[in-house]
Amino acid sequence: MAKATTRAAAKPAAAKPAAQKRAAESELLDGIFVRSLPATFRRAGFTFTREGVGLLLADLSPQQLDAIEAEPMLSVTQAQFPATAEADARLAELAKAQAAASDANDDANKPPADDGAGDNPAPENQEGNA
Repeated sequence: MAKATTRAAAKPAAAKPAAQKRAAESELLDGIFVRSLPATFRRAGFTFTREGVGLLLADLSPQQLDAIEAEPMLSVTQAQFPATAEADARLAELAKAQAAASDANDDANKPPADDGAGDNPAPENQEGNA
């Protein structure tokens, strides 16, 4: 009789992690799924494609959401995404890639730094039309 009690106690304990995993996977997060009408289109700091991109509403500012929804070159659909560790990792990857692309674009638009060895000497050293 003691063995039966031990087995019965072991089954719920073993099933508990699986139940927690299913509960976590069944959690849905609100978001939008955005497709671009042209091949690619940028709006609100994101690049969209015809294949589509899913964004969580929690990751968007109200201004970004308004800009994306108001853009006629984008098709926006309300969506829910499952909250899983795999999805979180994928979203982190996308956010990192998006930040890197934004940083690269910012660097390309910066003027070159003046290191003091430029071609133009200081005005007091120039010969002028006095």
